[in-house]
Amino acid sequence: MSFLNRHTMYVRRMVLCCLAFLLASAVPGQNKREFTFKNGKLVGMQESCAYLLSPTEVYSPLAGITTTASVNAHSSCPWTATSNDPWITVNSNPPGGSGNGTISFTVAAQGTYTQRSGTITVGSGTLTIHQAPSCQETCLYTKTSCDSQVSTSACT
Repeated sequence: MSFLNRHTMYVRRMVLCCLAFLLASAVPGQNKREFTFKNGKLVGMQESCAYLLSPTEVYSPLAGITTTASVNAHSSCPWTATSNDPWITVNSNPPGGSGNGTISFTVAAQGTYTQRSGTITVGSGTLTIHQAPSCQETCLYTKTSCDSQVSTSACT
């Protein structure tokens, strides 16, 4: 192989690598592309989906809450919203879609004296739900000591 041919192959590979880098460098939260090269030629491209949820955290009152969250994904990216805790219910029917969408979910009422946190997963995205313990919320309303195990009826 002559010097000119080797030099041309080297330049071609550098251009392909630079092009692949530019195409794969997605804006944060957008999809990323993976490229496969063989003998200096682009032989494959695979898109991996990214899922952004908004908000990423929800704080529920003691009595529970029904609310929504937005899903941001490329139109070719399918997703399903899955609750990872029995006290969080995904209400959307169907619980998924492709591309941008909205999920509706319900957080059940809290009747214990411990704080709890749970999650809903959508692809690689996670929505975290926090729910305050009954006693803490009761103390906020009645200004009594949590050590006395105050009845939660003051909050309802």
